[in-house]
Amino acid sequence: MKRLQLDKPISFSNLFLFTELLLCLMILGTTLLSMPAITSACFALTFIILLLFLLQTALQIPLTKQRIPLAVCLFLIIAMSFITTLAGAPSFMTFSYYKKYLIFISTLILIFICISIPVDKKKVDFIFAINLIMGFLYIAAYLFLPKTYFAGGLTFQFSNPNETAIWILNTWLFCFLAIFYYKKTSAKVCFVLLSVFLFYFILLTRARTTLITALIFIAISLFVWLKKRIQFGALFSTLLMSFPILFVAVYMWMVNSGAIKWFSFLTAEGKTLTSRYGVYRYALEHFAQHPLVGDYYGISEGTGVSQLHNTHVDILASFGIVVFALFLFYLIRAFMSAAKEAQTKFQTLGLTAFAVVIIMGFGEAALFSGSMGMYILSCSLLLVARYRGADEKQAEIGPASDLAEKRL
Repeated sequence: MKRLQLDKPISFSNLFLFTELLLCLMILGTTLLSMPAITSACFALTFIILLLFLLQTALQIPLTKQRIPLAVCLFLIIAMSFITTLAGAPSFMTFSYYKKYLIFISTLILIFICISIPVDKKKVDFIFAINLIMGFLYIAAYLFLPKTYFAGGLTFQFSNPNETAIWILNTWLFCFLAIFYYKKTSAKVCFVLLSVFLFYFILLTRARTTLITALIFIAISLFVWLKKRIQFGALFSTLLMSFPILFVAVYMWMVNSGAIKWFSFLTAEGKTLTSRYGVYRYALEHFAQHPLVGDYYGISEGTGVSQLHNTHVDILASFGIVVFALFLFYLIRAFMSAAKEAQTKFQTLGLTAFAVVIIMGFGEAALFSGSMGMYILSCSLLLVARYRGADEKQAEIGPASDLAEKRL
């Protein structure tokens, strides 16, 4: 009887997730084909589907002791950040003004969904299938479509090489994970080759932040595979989720003290090591003027379109210290919730993949501030990280944390 009651929410969660991923695929495809009108329409539709997804999750998934603090925190972030978004803005602001706010809360909502809904093989298979198609789309675009470059970096019709690189990175992470997910040699070989091509495309973008992030993931993955798995304790999880803001503190000190010259080997054509200094200082100055509510309107000069090249600094400057503190608490608790279910090497690799996407925020703010639809891919890493293979009980009942609470 219990199984029959849970079949409905599982099927609906699959429907919403599949729709979001298909929209993400369409966003990529229409971007590669330079069809901005369809890209924008698909992006707008992702918000509607996400709200339906959240409603279905709220109605079908019980609020356990673990999820209640996250749900309350999420509600406070949505409400308070909306108030700060309105601060100083005239009443006639257009949709584009609120787009950054919508991307911010949508990413947090999808994180909540991805740590709450049951995980089954259909979900994971579909996620990998979508990214397999995306990988082939990049290859086809490189071979058959005109190549576009900006500041020497390949763009694939995206607005700049950095945005291109973070899209490719997400698909590369899934392809890397798929090598360990699939048992057939043919599937492994396919994803190995696809991973090589995608990594090559990341190199062509010349996006240093993304390349460093990819190398970090490779290093951690080798450690995980040699050492069973990593224990994501409270302190380690906090450091991972806080890394972008910690990086800014160290980076500003290094530039001011001159110690940044130690890393001169990372200098690229047209990209000095101090290129982020002015952006971070600009953000921190606006935060200092509006520490409680932030300066969403001011940092974008009234347009709402701003990208401060660091997720955490961007949120701090845009929404203020209160929202930022809630955001950091929420991110850490959500990550630890998923980490409690990581019992295998594959799950640990999936969790590591999500962690490096957060780490990537030290040099790019796209996850919470832009890059239309990319957050759908990034948050889906949490679903993959929660999948325990042939454990049928997980597919039928839900997260391991729920089972533990029921036993208590």
